[in-house]
Amino acid sequence: YIQARCFNDITYETLASELLDSVYEELSMKKYEPDLENGIIGIAFAIDFLLINGFVDGNKEEVLNDVDDTIYRNLYFEHINNKNMRSIVDKDELWAGFYFAKRLQDNDISSEKVFLYKRILMEIVNRSSSIVNTFLYTEPVMFAPLSYLYLTFLLFVVEVAKCNFYNNKLNLMLEEWKNDIQSILPYSNGHKNIIHNLLSRLTQITQNNGYSRYLNVLR
Repeated sequence: YIQARCFNDITYETLASELLDSVYEELSMKKYEPDLENGIIGIAFAIDFLLINGFVDGNKEEVLNDVDDTIYRNLYFEHINNKNMRSIVDKDELWAGFYFAKRLQDNDISSEKVFLYKRILMEIVNRSSSIVNTFLYTEPVMFAPLSYLYLTFLLFVVEVAKCNFYNNKLNLMLEEWKNDIQSILPYSNGHKNIIHNLLSRLTQITQNNGYSRYLNVLR
């Protein structure tokens, strides 16, 4: 789609439309991984990008409805409704929560979805609260932000905070997590920079001033 616009070439647009149609046709048949880099979350954000930038036309709620349902079914049956998984919050669940937090910030979703997505996010946040230390010591040897579970966790929490419905709980959890989080000084300067930016946004949104010294150390 981008090349079609840059070069004013309908050939690229035709190919892109065929690819997009094939993705939709496979939604009910193919099991996509629920991640950003290679799975259904990445597809969802790509479609959102196309809509926002006018590459394709359509109502976002209608266009993303099947994608939303696919992500929700995977999240519910593989994680929330799976009693053996309830004590574990993994990368796939965080990405799904990140996506639903982004969707909550759209004004065009139905009231039923608002209720469901808030319940999902509360579930993930509550279960994350007791195992945050399992995310902290996961830094890859090389700079690889999509493989760094702690960064995915921070992205998720920041997007939940932007929804502004559970921030009192998040603020309490930031106090609970403080010693663990402030014990981490990543090896990669790139990771330090991202963590600094995410924590700065999170503490600003939740109005938590308890991390200022740690943020200075990161900077």
